Amino acid sequence: MIKLATMSSVCPDWTLNDVVTGMKRHGYQGFEPRVEWGHASGIEVGHSGAQRKEVRAQMEGEGLAICCMATGARMAAPMWTSVQNTWRT
Repeated sequence: MIKLATMSSVCPDWTLNDVVTGMKRHGYQGFEPRVEWGHASGIEVGHSGAQRKEVRAQMEGEGLAICCMATGARMAAPMWTSVQNTWRT
């Protein structure tokens, strides 16, 4: 069965409590926080282990999960000159 997930980019002004309420209201099971953008949910890369455990406990206590984290990291990207050359051909 497919489980639905949402991400903080669709509700950047929602606190984590708002996110939990909205997810339960609309039938979502997973949440993907977009870190480094200052969303009101407050989930960030720099959280301590204790803060991560607190967020996880809150989500799991409601039957929800953090399914992944969206970051701005690039694992691979073409060189700009390669992109320009491709556009020219």
